[in-house]
Amino acid sequence: MMDNWLGRSLKHKLSLLIIISVLVPVLSLGLFSYSIAEKLTEEKAINSGMNTLTLLGAYLDNMVRDAEFLSLYILGLRTFRVICVCRRRMDSCRER
Repeated sequence: MMDNWLGRSLKHKLSLLIIISVLVPVLSLGLFSYSIAEKLTEEKAINSGMNTLTLLGAYLDNMVRDAEFLSLYILGLRTFRVICVCRRRMDSCRER
């Protein structure tokens, strides 16, 4: 049937040739564009993930540093209170 369709006229042959000559470059350009877009998207996703991890690491470092300072502050207050209590006891013992 295809041989019969192509053999009929020059119009059918030219139509097929034009369709093929248009589709081949368009499809190849589409595949090329898709591969470039895929690579760029993957690179941007990786960079975005790395930036997120870097920011998260900095945030966690700040949290740990704050917890350390807070614990040192609490220990300092306890030490100060113990010293004050001991001094009060010593002063009260001296007064007796």
